[in-house]
Amino acid sequence: SGKNLNLRSRSLPELSTGSEDDQAHALKRPRLVWTPPLHKRFVDAVSHLGIKNAVPKTIMQLMNVEGLTRENVASHLQKYRLYLKRLQGCSESTMENSPSREGGGSGGGSGEGS
Repeated sequence: SGKNLNLRSRSLPELSTGSEDDQAHALKRPRLVWTPPLHKRFVDAVSHLGIKNAVPKTIMQLMNVEGLTRENVASHLQKYRLYLKRLQGCSESTMENSPSREGGGSGGGSGEGS
């Protein structure tokens, strides 16, 4: 019956005594700052694996940085993928839109000239 009590208190946070919470707080690391050299290592690891095959655990092993957690890498990878997606989106939209925008601008300019 003791086991059941433990399971119940774990699944219902309001029954927890707060000791687990204190432990988690004690293990909390300071926020990781992604310095340019650290980011370069990350990018090198990702490009080595290829963005499709890049998973946090493997990136972490390739980077071989002391004190870096899988969560740190996972979060950074998520942001990096969004960044790449945004870059891709920007280049596509500028390719499609800028000629028409420039055309519109130069068209207006030539209208004024004539």
